[in-house]
Amino acid sequence: METFSVERRYSRVRVRVRMLVLPLLFLILLVSARAIPIPSTDVPRAACVHESVQPASVPRTIVSYGSTPGRRRPRLARRKDLRVAVHLQAEPHGLLLPEEMARLEDDLVHVTRHLSRILSVVQVSGPLLLGRSLSRCCLAFWPPLVLNGGRCARVDKRYTGETCLGVKIPETHLRGFSLWPEIGEPTPVRHDGSGVPEADFVLYVQVAERPRCHTGIIAYGGFCQVDQNNRPIAGAINFCPNMLRSAVYDRQQMLMMTTHELIHVLGFSKDLFSKWSDCSMSDVLGVGCPLWAQVTNRDAHGQQRMYSPTVRRQMQQHLGCSSDDCGVPLENMGAAGLPSSHWEARTLYSSIMTAAPGPPTLSLLDPLTLAALQDTGWYRVSYHAARVLLWGKGQGHDFGLTSTCDDPSSRFFCLGSGSGCHHWHKDKGFCETDVFLEGCRVYKPFANGSECWKEENAMTPRELIRTGEAYGANSRCFFANLSKQQGKETAASPLEGRCYRHRCQTQGRFDVMVESSPWITCPEGNTIEVPGYEGILECPVGCLCLDTQPLIFGSTMSPTQTPLMGIDLLSHNDSGSAEIIWTGNGKRLPLEKAGDVVALVAGACVVWTATLVGRRSVQRHHRETCRVLQAETTRDLSLRRDEDWCERDSVNGRNEA
Repeated sequence: METFSVERRYSRVRVRVRMLVLPLLFLILLVSARAIPIPSTDVPRAACVHESVQPASVPRTIVSYGSTPGRRRPRLARRKDLRVAVHLQAEPHGLLLPEEMARLEDDLVHVTRHLSRILSVVQVSGPLLLGRSLSRCCLAFWPPLVLNGGRCARVDKRYTGETCLGVKIPETHLRGFSLWPEIGEPTPVRHDGSGVPEADFVLYVQVAERPRCHTGIIAYGGFCQVDQNNRPIAGAINFCPNMLRSAVYDRQQMLMMTTHELIHVLGFSKDLFSKWSDCSMSDVLGVGCPLWAQVTNRDAHGQQRMYSPTVRRQMQQHLGCSSDDCGVPLENMGAAGLPSSHWEARTLYSSIMTAAPGPPTLSLLDPLTLAALQDTGWYRVSYHAARVLLWGKGQGHDFGLTSTCDDPSSRFFCLGSGSGCHHWHKDKGFCETDVFLEGCRVYKPFANGSECWKEENAMTPRELIRTGEAYGANSRCFFANLSKQQGKETAASPLEGRCYRHRCQTQGRFDVMVESSPWITCPEGNTIEVPGYEGILECPVGCLCLDTQPLIFGSTMSPTQTPLMGIDLLSHNDSGSAEIIWTGNGKRLPLEKAGDVVALVAGACVVWTATLVGRRSVQRHHRETCRVLQAETTRDLSLRRDEDWCERDSVNGRNEA
């Protein structure tokens, strides 16, 4: 009896210990997960599946581009913005909440308006009517020798209409078709629809759970009809519902991947490379131009490259090479020796059009992608939307080859598996590879807490005191091994990625602050020592304090930054960093010093720039939005209109106080 009582007491003690220890262990793990960075793994983000969903053949439809009787050619003197009509198919009841569906609609408007202002075309005359696939609606055709040879002789009674990547095309968007006798006039089976008004391209959108959605993909798309000049006039994007739900929704990621897929649908697709046209000598953009002899070809290493003229010029300028062989490599993970619909990640790592783009704050719409759209012959491109591509800049023709990426002196590739800095020096990262890098290694941001510019990513106070690190809007990543002096000499540790404050002096010149140290000038390509610390800090080359900053779907400078497509008042200082000083919700951030430049971005169209010189407030009224944007600063604003950003004047007035 006594033995049983003792065992029962010990049992109660063990239960109480477990009740105390288990929550404590959970708390420790939670704190550790916050403080310890997690590698991003060797598997990249979900790869684009455009090539696997793109139909092998699509209907070709004759589209009217307007003409005037008596003229030798259509009256098409003026190119205008590409008009994209979005047709969102009603999703199955209960698949998404109403607010989630409304959010998707807003994102689609956001992206299509942005690309519409980048691309100009000769616009379609009248409503856009799509064609039908005669092989689907007709079972038999008259032989060529009869009067109505080649025309529909028997209708397929199973025909229910046209689809675009599984999305049902409304009958009102389609041309009619007729049943023809061997000799004589036809009998209409279906009449022409009313068409899509004021559209040069129709984007069909659906939200549907498909097998590909289980691989972490947000969306995939392809084109489904082209006009007589091979320009896509209709396409579709399917969004995976599990990635649209509020619990996992990431707006910047959504904007980036929607833009990626829409660029495929508009023409950046290997199935259209052979249809790209040379319109350099044509009076009419995209109409009746001869095809390029060859857009892609193998280089000396057996990899497919794109050699269209504008792309090659942009690549020569970017890499600093003059060879005619300086085209842009295409991803080679698909069928051996065949072109791909994506850039090679080793060569254009930050581009939005690699097969598996990185985080949206570290990906951009680059000049080479816009050059490719220009070389289709269907569009004129406004390059103001392109962001500076730092990856590989000035590195020569052989940059990005698997045979050259193991150079230990490279500023872009790395060796081993230690920690360092992403090449923009905004984020920490681990040296890793993935299937698209083919053994080459780069510093990839941590899966959590990599951003130096986010104050909430700060480590434990003890670690911050030891290294002198600081997280915040002005912090950047530096290779360093600084450690607080302890009064005794210790062995130097390897250089690793550390976050420290910086400020810009002039282009390419900046200062660094370690904890509470004074500002120390950090010459590019050199190392500095910091009083009170052992070790050194390396000053990066060609990535900080530039005239322009590679920003696109989210700010790499501040977590409050919204895309340039929004309506914000931004401050661009000498470093090119962009800080909002006024937003629609009334949030204000201060400007730093005289000489800063302010850009008023209204609907991604109207931009006013200003230099700070004194004390004044500025008001602008934007007619399209009927909202007043106001900046209140402690300095004057000497304003001018930046004509490069907008081709039409949509500012209603200007008042200076």
